[in-house]
Amino acid sequence: MCIYMQNNEISDTDSSYVLSGASKDDSGEYVGGVVEGLVTNSNGSCGGEGADEDNTGRLFFNKAFTIAAGNNAFVAEFNLSKGLQAPHGNKEYWTLKPTSVQLVNNAEVGAIAGQISPETMATCETNAGGSEFSPAVYLYPSDTVLDDMADFRSGANVLTQVAPITSARVNPIEDAEGNNLGYGYEFGFVVADTYSLGYTCLAQNDDPEIANIREPEDDTLPFFIDSAEQDVTVIIDETTTRHFPESFVPSDS
Repeated sequence: MCIYMQNNEISDTDSSYVLSGASKDDSGEYVGGVVEGLVTNSNGSCGGEGADEDNTGRLFFNKAFTIAAGNNAFVAEFNLSKGLQAPHGNKEYWTLKPTSVQLVNNAEVGAIAGQISPETMATCETNAGGSEFSPAVYLYPSDTVLDDMADFRSGANVLTQVAPITSARVNPIEDAEGNNLGYGYEFGFVVADTYSLGYTCLAQNDDPEIANIREPEDDTLPFFIDSAEQDVTVIIDETTTRHFPESFVPSDS
């Protein structure tokens, strides 16, 4: 099964595009930023049937999914942290990997949400050094210990390292007046199971095209998971709350 998208290499909001560098105004609308083209580098047919339109790319599902008897509702879940590549070289457009989307049956999923303590964020920033930070929470298979939590990369991980399933940005939580209440994250449409979570403040350095490690010896940027939470159980149709650390009590609780 496939999804087809229109490839677009120019700045055009009438076709596929990425809005980068935008910010939200007081009404929650995105303002500013740059409109850049978006393509996928996979072409061809799906099950012998191709797209009717020209200049069309193909996104395909490479994992099994369940179709139950009766009615089914599916969500196309995009992993943009792993599958969306920024312009590079002589390319002025973004690239979406053809396997960055999967179908998830709504009858099999729940969610995970939580907040990050100020101490957790500060510790990571101290360990990282520098001045540019992008916090995120990474989702891993169950029982993935902190030292084994790896980055998104296209090649095989080494030794006991485990690649993340997906990740979620950590965003500020604000009240109606714009006052900051803390920082939180959320994973939606997670298949019911038990997972491990990892927190990093260096998500901006995680390039899915290369291996990013804590102390690189080349010109790549450092990346590491700084803290972890274990035994996070997702139940169908429920939201599991897990803070960093688990004992953290948010101010708005």
